[in-house]
Amino acid sequence: MDYPDRWKQKLPGEEERRRKAQAHWRPTWWQGLGVLAALALALAVFWPGGCGAPPT
Repeated sequence: MDYPDRWKQKLPGEEERRRKAQAHWRPTWWQGLGVLAALALALAVFWPGGCGAPPT
């Protein structure tokens, strides 16, 4: 029985898997700024008495 080629590929080593895992969870600088901007916007709109509050 002949196995598919993808089964014959060499699996990545421990160091390679660790490097990919660390790089996967590290956000870029613009993603960090986007989260901070979204948080600031949400606080401005939904804070009681903020710009999203109904007029009194």
